[in-house]
Amino acid sequence: MNSITLNLELNKSHKNKRGLHSIRLFIYNSFTKERYYFRTPFKLSKADFENSWIKNKSAAKHRNMNLEMSKFLDKVDNCILKMKNFDKDEFKELFYGSGGKKNLKYYYNKKINDFKDIGSYGTAQTYLNSQKFLKKYNNDKELDFNQINSKWLFKFDKYCTENGLLSVSSLGIYLRPLRTIFNLAIHEGVIPKEKYPFGRFGYTIPQAENKKKALTKSQVQQLFDIRPKSTAQKMAKDFWFFSYLTNGLNLKDIIMIKNRDLKDDYFLYERKKTQYNVKKRFTSKIYLTDFTKSVLNQYGNPDPNKPDDFVFNILNRNMSNEEQYKKKKDFNRRINRHFSKLVEMSDIDEKVSFYWARHSFATISILNGVRLEAVSKKLNHTSLETTMLYFKGFEEETYQKINSKILEFSNQEDDDKLSNLQSSLSIK
Repeated sequence: MNSITLNLELNKSHKNKRGLHSIRLFIYNSFTKERYYFRTPFKLSKADFENSWIKNKSAAKHRNMNLEMSKFLDKVDNCILKMKNFDKDEFKELFYGSGGKKNLKYYYNKKINDFKDIGSYGTAQTYLNSQKFLKKYNNDKELDFNQINSKWLFKFDKYCTENGLLSVSSLGIYLRPLRTIFNLAIHEGVIPKEKYPFGRFGYTIPQAENKKKALTKSQVQQLFDIRPKSTAQKMAKDFWFFSYLTNGLNLKDIIMIKNRDLKDDYFLYERKKTQYNVKKRFTSKIYLTDFTKSVLNQYGNPDPNKPDDFVFNILNRNMSNEEQYKKKKDFNRRINRHFSKLVEMSDIDEKVSFYWARHSFATISILNGVRLEAVSKKLNHTSLETTMLYFKGFEEETYQKINSKILEFSNQEDDDKLSNLQSSLSIK
């Protein structure tokens, strides 16, 4: 790693009764501008350290000490070369801990770094949060594979839910990374299959009831008719309806549209959330309306002469993956904050976030007679079951109409309509 610099330093603040100072390892990452200090086995007087390491005097004891410290730095360097990116915790584990043993902490750090490498900082943060919470539950001590079995998981579940520490949804967020790590460790032969604590004969991660985050067509119309009280509210409203009118596109995908993706009446995109975990990756085409074109021109800077630049002035290509992640997160927070103020001006008694645009697009499309398969394709889903999770369902008056029709066998027209409706919602 060209960005890593190593050296040894005298720890002036630490001196024992014999007047010897601890010599500490200094690591500087020029890419992140971070400095790290680690212990070494060396203890020297100030004079001996300067003569051995800084001045490199020719006396035998100084030459020998210089050789020992150089060998130590070589070992550090070799350890760092095995890492894809320098990570303080991973280095401590590899160099000072188990000497590279693939334990639970090793796999957490590996997954966190792997996700960071591909720019998936949100997923990396999920794994980090899982690691920290499990460690906290274990009295701030690192857990090991041998400690975790189905009984341990049931006790963890009971303790967290009964004490109000985690909701059912949060419980899944913290335990799914752990399940992935167990599967990876078994795949690599680090632990036997018999140690797997999840699944049919072990602990099953609970799934929270899926709340349907969709508005009705009249509610969407109501929000569209509201006049924003500030430019921030107007921007939040414009981006929400940009999503609604572009097949429920996620905010992350919206702000990552590049000039090369824009065509005359449509743009192309590949969903970022699933681009690394699906077998078939494909590019979708989304047609533009007068409204979505106005949003592109008002908040973006479309320029065909700069194909690699982002259209919207939120990200720029000179940002690192981490900088882009933070910008996207901040922008998402800002949009949701101001859109919620817009919702407060309506009679909608829901905490409507940006993501509701995607669910609303799905539900309203299905209720308007668009086939489930077509909606699923527009959402870039890989299964119809996933799309059905977005569908809020019929309003009560619709159910009443269906019930009033199902016994009118003599009306062939109604039978045909009902058949078509059932066909559009069927999952084969």
